[in-house]
Amino acid sequence: MWVSHETRVARGAHKQTGGAAPKPHPNTGVALGQPSSFAKKLIPSAGLGYALGMKDWVFDGVLTENGWMSPGVVSVDEHGRIAGVQSTSQREVIERVAGFAIPGLVNGHSHAFQYAMAGLAEHAAGNTEDDFWSWRESMYQLALNVDVEQVKAIAGWLYGQMLRFGYTTVVEFHYLHHNKDGSHYEPQIKMAVALCEAARDAGIHLVLVPVYYRLGGFGAPAKDHQRRFLFQDVAAYRRFIDDLIAVVPQFDAELGMGLHSLRAAGRREVIDLFSHVPERMVRHLHISEQQSEVDDCLSMWGARPVEWLVNNVDVGPWFSLVHATHIQDHEVKALCQSQANVVICPTTEANLGDGFFPMHAYQKGGGHWCIGSDSHVGLNPAEELRWLDYGQRLLQEKRNVFCRNGVTDSASWMFTQALMGGRRATGHFDRSFFSVGLPFDALILDSGHPLMATRDSSRLATWVYAFDPQMLMGTVKSGQWWVRHGEHRHQSTLQASFVDRVQSL
Repeated sequence: MWVSHETRVARGAHKQTGGAAPKPHPNTGVALGQPSSFAKKLIPSAGLGYALGMKDWVFDGVLTENGWMSPGVVSVDEHGRIAGVQSTSQREVIERVAGFAIPGLVNGHSHAFQYAMAGLAEHAAGNTEDDFWSWRESMYQLALNVDVEQVKAIAGWLYGQMLRFGYTTVVEFHYLHHNKDGSHYEPQIKMAVALCEAARDAGIHLVLVPVYYRLGGFGAPAKDHQRRFLFQDVAAYRRFIDDLIAVVPQFDAELGMGLHSLRAAGRREVIDLFSHVPERMVRHLHISEQQSEVDDCLSMWGARPVEWLVNNVDVGPWFSLVHATHIQDHEVKALCQSQANVVICPTTEANLGDGFFPMHAYQKGGGHWCIGSDSHVGLNPAEELRWLDYGQRLLQEKRNVFCRNGVTDSASWMFTQALMGGRRATGHFDRSFFSVGLPFDALILDSGHPLMATRDSSRLATWVYAFDPQMLMGTVKSGQWWVRHGEHRHQSTLQASFVDRVQSL
């Protein structure tokens, strides 16, 4: 039986609180937040008990939803949770950092095992048409040969590198469920647990999303090289999820559910799958990534993928649709009205030749979105945001195409949308950049870098559009340094394991 997660207490499953809303900032669209009613429960009341174990981080600047606070002070309790954000410190226990703190981002879509083939598919025989579908055949060969320990090593190093660039949470879209011959592991969740272990070792917060997969295309049986992905039916998938519900919280991780894609299941299965889901469990699926997928859905199901989904499933804020590249205006409107989230993966979509997401119409409709590194040809959120903007500039043959309807700063707008949309992808809806009661997760930019030292309000744009690895001072996760000056605290162990396991593939 599926149950909701009480383990969200550690992260907070927030709702919007009532009362008059503060005036939103024109570029971010949000206003300085107060602790949610849930977060307040995590904060001891005033008095000596509140002060024990407290520490102040003093930065040259802290990015808030109302802009830069300079200097900025983040007060953190003994569990690494934020107790306050202010401009001065009265505490004796402090850490002074010559840097600028920006919130850690959510990587909204990851296939960890695919990182092992990053850079290996960039060649083709002469006069050969190479596209997503031919790339997928190469990916299948990797999927058929990688084992549990190799996946754990790949994911461990990958997740550590995500932290280095500023992702502090990752949504792992997991479909490599079974043994190499398609039989179940004992226990059947062995591969999923390995991903949880990898995230724990790397220090990143994991939202594990195992997905349902049964067919090889619309109305087509699965192929043998998809055998590691498959469930016999929805009931078998639910038993798999039930097993994980008991295990995932042990790793301070969270659990979602999903469907690989509409082409991976029958119509009734899709409706059944999404009709019986715990209220606060996130739901993810690939959709409309390729035009041929859209054409097949039209031919077999009589509607475009997004069109069919919103007409047959109760799509809402807990849904994240990955890619949604090939959608028309009426589908854009339906997604915006549904309050669903879209996960855009610019570097992977460019690498695979997928196409461009219709951001102009989606922004106009107020749609929610975030970013993901997907196949991991790029791991840098600044690069994802830059390519997202540049793709739209190339399409429209204009600059600063996001600056309209009161938006005056492209980078600030994109960062805020990616931050808030990333939280939606994990089932969290808090609107404050650094929320009281939640872990202090931040990317720290070096204020001594020549470009950062000569910037004020344009620091974020400099990070996005003029990125230099030397800008990165480190990453703080749950109030602790996990990466400093490019070095992960478990760098040598994670690196040695990755190299050893991948070389054996």
